[in-house]
Amino acid sequence: MTAPVNKPISEENLNRFKEYFLSKNGSWGHLHLVLGNQNIKDNHVRAAKESALMANDMEAHILCDILLTLSKSQRMKISKQAVLW
Repeated sequence: MTAPVNKPISEENLNRFKEYFLSKNGSWGHLHLVLGNQNIKDNHVRAAKESALMANDMEAHILCDILLTLSKSQRMKISKQAVLW
């Protein structure tokens, strides 16, 4: 189940996504499928989570857990915010 549409994303979580994005030179790494290509459905997040686990990218794996608690609109907000980083 995802979060309500209008609930704000915590600064802590937003900063965590920003740090990951910047550490991957703006490519989103294992989160590219979800946040780079804006495939924001739960099944896309789960696929990215599995990919991150297989590659031992534990930060991406944890970020996928966070994404699964967010609404689709919150996921889009993170994706769109990246152009400002």
